[in-house]
Amino acid sequence: MLEREKLIFKRDFLNHYNLYPTYKLSDKITNTKIVIKEMNGYAGFCSYYEKIVTVNPKLDNATSIYHELMHSMSIKKYGSGYAGLTYYIKELGYGINEGYTQRLTEEFIKNNKSKTYPNEKNIALIIEKIVGKKLMQMLYFNAGYKGLIKILSKYDTEERIVELIKTIDILSDCYYTIIFEDKYPKLLKLKIYLLEEKVYNELLYLYRNFINTKEIDKELEEKNIKELEEFMNKEVFMFYKKDSKIIKKVKK
Repeated sequence: MLEREKLIFKRDFLNHYNLYPTYKLSDKITNTKIVIKEMNGYAGFCSYYEKIVTVNPKLDNATSIYHELMHSMSIKKYGSGYAGLTYYIKELGYGINEGYTQRLTEEFIKNNKSKTYPNEKNIALIIEKIVGKKLMQMLYFNAGYKGLIKILSKYDTEERIVELIKTIDILSDCYYTIIFEDKYPKLLKLKIYLLEEKVYNELLYLYRNFINTKEIDKELEEKNIKELEEFMNKEVFMFYKKDSKIIKKVKK
């Protein structure tokens, strides 16, 4: 049923991906088994323990398979505990990992129509600005969670970086509840607002420290920071900087 989509993914992925041309990625895609199975609340799922991608026939929009196949490309060793930008055995980094998986799916696969994880994707884009596009992709396709923490720790303490990763994970869970379960309780909206504020401030702090390492004049430095703030204000978050009345509403 979805073999055509797998062939499309294979074609587009191999045409776009040029970091490690010697890797046998073509065989990896071919050998990944696609299973069609109903799952509660999930359009698709990629196993980190075996070469299986599962697609939900009731929720799948015929393109979530591309997102899941992208996940499968990020597994360097099955069952290792690491894949993409997540330390999955400890449930760390899944928020940014989902976002970056979607970011790559939209860039690599021409036929993709899925727009899942929009907020996580834009958070991942900001981190990519700090890490660098090529290096971020290398980390993703080499299960580079540890490497990501190490690079970001140049601009803040490792403890605060791990805390940021955890906060993004919690925020991603909250987004899931609102988007997929269609629930909008006041306290959940307040929680999201406060989490977004925390992530906003930490990302801005990281980016400022990153920019300060570059040999650019003060005017250009401030211009870059202002552009990032505008992007975060408009595109990244669901409530923060958009609905400041949430806190007042909850107190009533």
